[in-house]
Amino acid sequence: MDLFVWENWYNTGVEKIDQQHKQLVNYLNILYDAMKSGKGFDVMSEIFKRTC
Repeated sequence: MDLFVWENWYNTGVEKIDQQHKQLVNYLNILYDAMKSGKGFDVMSEIFKRTC
């Protein structure tokens, strides 16, 4: 179950920004699932590598 579900009313109308925000929400949900299974640090490190 996702921690945060994207709703269409969150859209800004700027496609690039909306896609970036959707990806951040996706990362948040991936990290949340990883933390529940004790793998949060490893997944967080991977997310940082992808975004920085």
